[in-house]
Amino acid sequence: MNLQMTKEFYERIETEVEQSLKPKGYRKTKHQHSQMNGNMYSVFDSAGGLTRLIWDAKDRRLIIRVYKKGTWLMKLGKALIGRNDDEKLLRELIINREEFTDSTEEQVIKRIVDAI
Repeated sequence: MNLQMTKEFYERIETEVEQSLKPKGYRKTKHQHSQMNGNMYSVFDSAGGLTRLIWDAKDRRLIIRVYKKGTWLMKLGKALIGRNDDEKLLRELIINREEFTDSTEEQVIKRIVDAI
């Protein structure tokens, strides 16, 4: 097949992710499309979680990471011992170069949305 990542395809994935997360209280808080190296990423945030969508142009892989945020008490405790990592990785899906190029756009989108 030889599927290619374009800005338009990434934005389509981003829209599908946003529509899936919106009912759960998430909103897109960051996104960047680098013209120089082709990397793209988006961050969706809610009171209880964080989701990152990443296109790594160098390795040609698509990544989605779903994190759970800690409670304020957990954040305070970690801050008191000098740590600030209040997010816990719940799920991660990496669609590598071979999987990506051998898939259709619909298959990629379904895998990403199913991972949320």
